[in-house]
Amino acid sequence: MHIAPQLHLTHWHPMTTAPYNQAVELRVLDHGKVVTLPFPCVRDNKDHWINSDLGTPILIKPIEWRTWHDALPRQYD
Repeated sequence: MHIAPQLHLTHWHPMTTAPYNQAVELRVLDHGKVVTLPFPCVRDNKDHWINSDLGTPILIKPIEWRTWHDALPRQYD
């Protein structure tokens, strides 16, 4: 049985509207190319971006975000 990959229909949003303490999918610029990070990220209460899977800071400035559909709710300070 073949399972088709899930199509992500959510639109990308500007970073100024990114939520706090919610797992999101991020796009970043990498050597002039737009790249989607393959892991969920969370904006903490101090405006830092965290890799939600590892709990480590993200040192790349994101340019867009959208809801991460497969993430469990996590809380960061």
